[in-house]
Amino acid sequence: MNNGITIRYGDKILLASGSLLTFGLGKTSFDLSYNDDRLTVVFDFIDSSDLSAKRTRSTEVGHNEITLKFENYRNSRFGITNISPLELGTIADYPLWLRYRIVAVPGTQAGTARSQTKVLEYSFYVGTEVARGKD
Repeated sequence: MNNGITIRYGDKILLASGSLLTFGLGKTSFDLSYNDDRLTVVFDFIDSSDLSAKRTRSTEVGHNEITLKFENYRNSRFGITNISPLELGTIADYPLWLRYRIVAVPGTQAGTARSQTKVLEYSFYVGTEVARGKD
């Protein structure tokens, strides 16, 4: 890493980590690079007509982009996180994992207590072993 510090968790290296406030529903993109390879990870927050169901889905968009759809993540005042690291695929032939936490900011939709703004905490990790035996 260029910042002079390497953080490891077991056999994984922290590639990027931080938190941000979204502007509400819609897409937030992360452009990751590692060993001259690039991958775009898109977080897409949407509400559906069935507001009682929370769902997370992923869609691969081409070879270098993946979209994660977070549906109805609006009442998560204490936060929703993935219990175990989510393997997204590979970057530069190394496995890439994601940990996240999503917290709804209360009362950010005009006239309601429902939230559209989110605090998104993220950590991207890359493996130290080449995936699937590639050289």
